[in-house]
Amino acid sequence: MFDILFKGECQPQQNLETVKQNMAQLFKISAEKAEALFNGQSRTLKSGLEKEIASKYIQAISRAGAIAYAVESDAVPESAVEQAVEDAHTSVLEAELDPPGTTLLTHEVVQPPDIDIAQLSLSQPGETLAETADVPDADIEISHLSLSESGSHLADK
Repeated sequence: MFDILFKGECQPQQNLETVKQNMAQLFKISAEKAEALFNGQSRTLKSGLEKEIASKYIQAISRAGAIAYAVESDAVPESAVEQAVEDAHTSVLEAELDPPGTTLLTHEVVQPPDIDIAQLSLSQPGETLAETADVPDADIEISHLSLSESGSHLADK
């Protein structure tokens, strides 16, 4: 079984007020209750869901512009989940950089390939390289075809 964990986070490039409205519509709650979801505290929105249903909730919340997490109900205490989410956000920021001037890769000299091009030659500019063959015009009957008005539907949905 899975729980839906929400920490009041919006997806990047999303407007917070729009996301709040979307979440209110999604969960059919008042604007005040939706506002309370975004107070920075972690909360479980739904619990005891099958994996497929939890995945659908995550997708719906994502479409609303927010970020939620599906966690196994009985596998991990909520504090450990919060720590894992925090670690995921900060692990990228803890990358170490070498000091300026450090050689990261050594340069290898690669020998050019030994290809025999003695049999090749260049033609003079403007010279015909191959003779073109005359192709007869195609005899296609199109008198039975017609054009529809601009903007009309060409096929049924």
